[in-house]
Amino acid sequence: MITKQGIDSRCSAGAAVELAGCYAAVAGSRCPAQYTRTFLMRTALANLLATRDNYKVSIQAENGKQLLDQIDIQGLPDIILLDISMPVMDGFEIMSILKRRYRNPNVVAITTYNDHMTILRMTALGINGYLFKTSEPEEILTTLDSVKRNGQYFSEAVHDKLFRASKNELYRKIGTIRQKELSFLKYLCTQNDI
Repeated sequence: MITKQGIDSRCSAGAAVELAGCYAAVAGSRCPAQYTRTFLMRTALANLLATRDNYKVSIQAENGKQLLDQIDIQGLPDIILLDISMPVMDGFEIMSILKRRYRNPNVVAITTYNDHMTILRMTALGINGYLFKTSEPEEILTTLDSVKRNGQYFSEAVHDKLFRASKNELYRKIGTIRQKELSFLKYLCTQNDI
């Protein structure tokens, strides 16, 4: 974890960033005790952002609940980098809560999910950008800059997936399912006595 005091030995994938007087948060999944790809990704993001004078890591969260708790204490940052796969609350649930609590939070999803369904669901929830964890450092910085300046940024690859999904009626309908409805459907599908 990157803090104002330096590197913390705890393992987390979340951080917040200040962008030229603009605060942003990064939330990601918790990693095991050993250094893993998640830890390396979080560290790489924090280090990348530290190379720019106009960025500052200001909040880190190991899970979605911790992100919300820290935002309640410190206030909403200007940009949140949000991993979709997190324990306690996933990125879909966090995005729903953020949209209810705050009018227009700037949220950039950063994830390994590159399927139409996930991208469509996150955009339906109101994200401002969507990055793959395989994104080049310059694309990450471009995305953050564009979201701050223009309110959103989606790469050509994400635009292509959104365009294809928008042409498919099933994807459009699934993209509009609310979290409670999705939870209910999952519940129905896991019941053995139905």
